[in-house]
Amino acid sequence: MKSDIMYIGVDVSKKRLDVFMPANEKTHQPQSITLANDTTGYRELRRLARKHRATVCCEPTAGFEYPLIAFMHAAKVPIAYTPGYRVRSFAKSIGELHKNDKIDARMISRYAEMANPTPLEEKDHNQIHLAKQW
Repeated sequence: MKSDIMYIGVDVSKKRLDVFMPANEKTHQPQSITLANDTTGYRELRRLARKHRATVCCEPTAGFEYPLIAFMHAAKVPIAYTPGYRVRSFAKSIGELHKNDKIDARMISRYAEMANPTPLEEKDHNQIHLAKQW
């Protein structure tokens, strides 16, 4: 089931964000970009998400995603988690056996299109942050 929401897939690592934006009425072509995993990168991702009225999606990644989640919440940009094992199973099911950061970002976006994940709420971010400290 295809959603009407645009999902921007983000593969988060310690130093960078690999971002995939699917084609839509404005872009007509899918787009892959790499941004810094810092405030400058978050601002550009916020700009893109607002421009396309998109939900940002990422996988849990050893806590590297926490600052991104907090930034998007503060900016009132919807952000959702996609379970890594499900994204990987989805990729295999459509024959995508290769794996790298750009492919992962694309698979996160495509999986989210199908699964339509619920955006995290601010309280979810607080619970994630507390769990990180244990």
